Amino acid sequence: MHSLSAYHYIRGTAVLVEGQRGPVESDMAVTERATMSSTRTDVVASTPKRRYRLRLVLLICVLLATLPASPVAQAQSTGAAAAQQTARLLVGTLRGKLTGSAAGRPAPVHSFGSGQRSYYLVPIEKRGRTVGLVGVSADGRSWQWYTDNYRGRPFPSVGANQAGQIIGTRVSDLVMMLGPDRELYWTSISDRGKFVSVQDAGRVRTLQEVSQEPDDASLAGLPHLMTDAADSAVTAPEAALPRPLAAGSVLPTRQNRSIPFYYQVNSYYCGPAVVQMLFDRYNPPVASQYDIGAVMNAKDWGTWEGAENEDLLRAARFSSLSRAIQNNNLQGYRERSIGYAAASNLWSREGADDPDYPDRYSDLKRLIADGYPLVLVTWYDASHEAGHFRLLKGYDDSTGAFIVHDPYYHAPYFGPNVHFRQSFLVDDLWARERRWAALIQPWRVALSTPATVTAGAPFTVTARIAYLGPHPFEGKAPVTESRATIQVPSGFRVNTATRSLPYITRSGKGQTVSWSVTPPATYKGTARIRMVSQGKFTGTSQSYPTYTDWIGGTGQRTVSVSR
Repeated sequence: MHSLSAYHYIRGTAVLVEGQRGPVESDMAVTERATMSSTRTDVVASTPKRRYRLRLVLLICVLLATLPASPVAQAQSTGAAAAQQTARLLVGTLRGKLTGSAAGRPAPVHSFGSGQRSYYLVPIEKRGRTVGLVGVSADGRSWQWYTDNYRGRPFPSVGANQAGQIIGTRVSDLVMMLGPDRELYWTSISDRGKFVSVQDAGRVRTLQEVSQEPDDASLAGLPHLMTDAADSAVTAPEAALPRPLAAGSVLPTRQNRSIPFYYQVNSYYCGPAVVQMLFDRYNPPVASQYDIGAVMNAKDWGTWEGAENEDLLRAARFSSLSRAIQNNNLQGYRERSIGYAAASNLWSREGADDPDYPDRYSDLKRLIADGYPLVLVTWYDASHEAGHFRLLKGYDDSTGAFIVHDPYYHAPYFGPNVHFRQSFLVDDLWARERRWAALIQPWRVALSTPATVTAGAPFTVTARIAYLGPHPFEGKAPVTESRATIQVPSGFRVNTATRSLPYITRSGKGQTVSWSVTPPATYKGTARIRMVSQGKFTGTSQSYPTYTDWIGGTGQRTVSVSR
């Protein structure tokens, strides 16, 4: 925002002078007021010296009126106009819930650290309601992301005039700023003594409070905290794992994987939330983010909040072989005794040591097209002041977007299916930690049996087991003691229930094993055949000097037994 001391402007006959709060009358204004009380004859009969002074003042005013605004004011005006036009062009291409929407008035968002403008927020409006938001670069020339998750209120719900009255400062001294708690506030650029939420006029905070984590009760009351029914509480059988595209096939122009969505339960649980989404996708879901967070060691560290990358992988692999660092009574998740396979990769800056860099866009799209969502560690926004875990789940080349589930609960970024401009996500936000991404999934287990078997007669159960490792995640996270164990109903006979899997040693490896199973001669009805495959992973992370867990997957089939 500009200040009056930055430039002059002409308003009627008054000239605003640098450093003054209100309009100060110029010589011209004084002269005009005097002449208004005189007759025309008085003006004509004025002395040559007076006429010269009047002409000089008029000339100065005309020159002042034609001078351009200061670079700061001019850039702001130009940037806002460009931002609205950029958003207007984008919104015009969008379909679905945003069909027929319009771009509203841009609001510049400033960096908490530097105080400089980081980007613009442009509301997407439809029938008088704000239905989404567009983020536009600080120069107004390119959109960065958009979402249709905004619900129920205009944006901003609290205007600058109202915020100025609450804070007790002039509107010209206010800026919209993203606080350390990643909530948007109005505040005074000069002292930052008070912060007023752009969503709730009753939420007035001090600098110290803005820097603290909000409690769970305050999160539950947020008006825009919502659940998207299309993306939440949806479970899929574990066997419904990726089916890669054929080698050499052309990527589809768009893909958006169906994955359950959860908001993070506090300000630093973005990591536990994205892991919970993946657990729920593959089934069984782990109900408590607090359990995941206890394993991940997500917490307020004093100088920062959250969890380390390697601790996120450790939380995905957690099994009954180990205990949570924050809860010694938690030995494996209650819902699942074996962990998931987890591996990471870097797509870093260009160089001989970063062979994946040139393929960073195509790799992400192919992984998504093949059915592999990814956990990304990114900057939270363009100010580059905080990190954030997000789940990459889709892309749309018609708009040039990647689609993510963002577990945060405040605007600007929040909710399911946030569309990021591909270049902004990949080469700005994702560059935070050498473009780190994690692939988390169970081992794939496909069981095959006859549909109908005869009581007392042996039949064959075959299991095709894969420790999936699509490029560039192949050959990672080695395991030992890999094995598969078949589970059959009581009374069924099986030769050697547990089989060794010597070929499954690391990601990208697989093996096929078979069992001969014989049902009792008196059995009639259906029978469930289940198989558990697992390998032992030993690793280290920031919070665990060493840990060992079983990782793997399960599969099951139902057969009909007749006599």
